[in-house]
Amino acid sequence: MKNIIWIEPYAIDRKIGVEYNRIISYLPDHCWIGITDQDMCFLHPEQKKWIAGIIEQGGYELYGCLTNRLHSDEQAPFRGVNDTPNMYDEQNYMAHKKFALEIRAKYGDEVVPTASVIAGLLMVFNKDTWERVGRFRETGIWFDTYFSNAIQRKGIMRGIYVFHDYRLPLPDYEACHYHDHLYRDLWKEAFDANKQTKQ
Repeated sequence: MKNIIWIEPYAIDRKIGVEYNRIISYLPDHCWIGITDQDMCFLHPEQKKWIAGIIEQGGYELYGCLTNRLHSDEQAPFRGVNDTPNMYDEQNYMAHKKFALEIRAKYGDEVVPTASVIAGLLMVFNKDTWERVGRFRETGIWFDTYFSNAIQRKGIMRGIYVFHDYRLPLPDYEACHYHDHLYRDLWKEAFDANKQTKQ
């Protein structure tokens, strides 16, 4: 079974792409890497083992998962429409734990290909892939989007469902359009630099 090195870097200056690249550069060549966001959590103690088993089967360079709150119908389809439960607004943590087991029982190791972006709340990839696509972009807030878009063979693990806080309890529109926490300091830096130039 593949060994995955899990990391969750944090950047006080919000330059998260820089921090991801710094940490990954220390990891062994050819290793598999799992990255997670600060506001997500696994819902079953065996989920990392399940993911390792899925990766062992091969077929993709980048893997994502299913979750509750995300601006993606592919990775967060459970919104109370088309006979799906509304996990997007569900705030009962135990309900999410139960749902994670139901998803695992229903889909197992199934992976479906996608041409869309794999969200950075959980990404699994090989270090070789990271090097081939030029690593993570170190400027701007969309480092995970650029990384995902550079990869062709990517899939969503349908049997892996994790909890994503994603700015609870904001409703869908507000949550997916709220980015102040990501780039407020970057805008301030740009404003200050522009101010200095004009003086």
